[in-house]
Amino acid sequence: MIYGIYEKGGFKVPGFHDPSDRRPVGLLLRPPVWEPGKVYMVRSCCDADVVLPTVFTGVYYKVKSAGKSGAVEPKWSYAGGSTTLDGNTGLVWETQEHYSLLKDGEDIATVGLVPTNGVTVTGKMVTESDCKFYIDPFTAPLSEFCVKAHVTTTLGAEMDYTLIFKVAQR
Repeated sequence: MIYGIYEKGGFKVPGFHDPSDRRPVGLLLRPPVWEPGKVYMVRSCCDADVVLPTVFTGVYYKVKSAGKSGAVEPKWSYAGGSTTLDGNTGLVWETQEHYSLLKDGEDIATVGLVPTNGVTVTGKMVTESDCKFYIDPFTAPLSEFCVKAHVTTTLGAEMDYTLIFKVAQR
């Protein structure tokens, strides 16, 4: 699961983590740019595709109702919480206010990961806009753990994020 991180600070990961599972996790710090003729999805209440408009405006858009984008980019609404209809397949975007991470021309340079409570992470892969890694299985009886991420950008900005995981109890 890749989690969109669009605000600094803590992020409560939805659902529960199975401690016996080697689970892939990712942080997306810049949404992809909108594309014509692409299917955009809502996977759960907390997991939906997000995009930036082709011309950066400072806001981003989250799928409210899944569908296929039109041949031409929609005329985006800019007021937070408002909606934009895209194409003729029922795709509806909800405006999300104040995208403030990874500006135009800025990419991820490095990501440091520090898990808590004896949990380990491996297999870190960093691209210009995201970081993926695996949470390794663990046996310690935990109700919660965190993975702290320290991101440095190509323009020298430093940002800290905390992913908070609740552990499934057996």
